[in-house]
Amino acid sequence: MEDETNKVAPEAPAGGDISVSDTLSKGWALLSENLSTWAALALIIILPSVILTVALNSILDVEDIAANAENVGDVAGVLGGSLVVVLVVAIYQVIMYAILFSVYIKVAAGTKLEGVSQALSLGTPKAGKVILASIVVGVLVALGFVLLIIPGIIALFLLAATVYIVADTDLTIGQAISLSIEYAKQFFVQIFLLGLALFAISIVAGIIVGLFGDPQGIAYAAVSTTVNTAIQIFGGLSVAVLYLEMKKRYKKNVV
Repeated sequence: MEDETNKVAPEAPAGGDISVSDTLSKGWALLSENLSTWAALALIIILPSVILTVALNSILDVEDIAANAENVGDVAGVLGGSLVVVLVVAIYQVIMYAILFSVYIKVAAGTKLEGVSQALSLGTPKAGKVILASIVVGVLVALGFVLLIIPGIIALFLLAATVYIVADTDLTIGQAISLSIEYAKQFFVQIFLLGLALFAISIVAGIIVGLFGDPQGIAYAAVSTTVNTAIQIFGGLSVAVLYLEMKKRYKKNVV
């Protein structure tokens, strides 16, 4: 059970409008205030990926394998085994990121992080439902992009709050989708601007990371994975802040 002493009163809305710059500022503050815990969580998430990337880049030279393998079955065995390892690490990371969704919301609402184990305990109960919601949203958005680009973009914004609603409430995924659409109708501008800001940040970060040389190198793998994870945590916290503001201000049945 969550210790109520770890709660602090969330800040009251500053006014009628939600400021995207304030949302980003608060997201950054929440990241900075609990930097050691976020860093430890990030390390838990990215370390297997970095190790795997370095290992596979060092041993998976298809031409070399083919030259030294006795038959095609040996090549297929090595590549197949590597694919299994990649999938296992990917599934592990999906679970970890699903856990973080609930942590983002609780931290944005005022819960103080006291370490990795406490953070994991906050997010684990909803992880399975969050993963399922993420899959449903991902499929719907993908279908929108397959049909035409514009429907995919619209679906992306309409469903933006779905996973956060699932992580925060006991609503079903269908109910969360409906509520996310209602939020998007009232707060489309804020959702759009925050999404645009986070996209711009990721693009700039990608350009900077590109300066670290060979994409197959250890330095590039470590820096790229670390930066991407940091941006995901910062973005997750910022979106959680916006979600809670929308939740406070949402007016049902407003046309």
